Amino acid sequence: MEEIVFKALIFKTKNIEIESFINEIIASNKDLDITKDALKDSILKLVLYKFIKVKPTLPKGNYIYKESNFFKAREIGSVHLWLEKQRNRDN
Repeated sequence: MEEIVFKALIFKTKNIEIESFINEIIASNKDLDITKDALKDSILKLVLYKFIKVKPTLPKGNYIYKESNFFKAREIGSVHLWLEKQRNRDN
């Protein structure tokens, strides 16, 4: 699920409001069984991996901002490959 969120974020440039973003992913992947909770969990994982950060912007909601690990993973091609590279680096 993280890969779906990651790939969707690649094509977003700015003003990524979380609720709208989640609804867009669900609408564009109707053939998959995607829930809001699963997407929120994936967004949380991307925050923990320091790919993104979430900041509240009043009165509109919470917005996603990309961090440096996001751009590194984009260069490599996926979240999975980035995580694998990090694990190998730490060993």
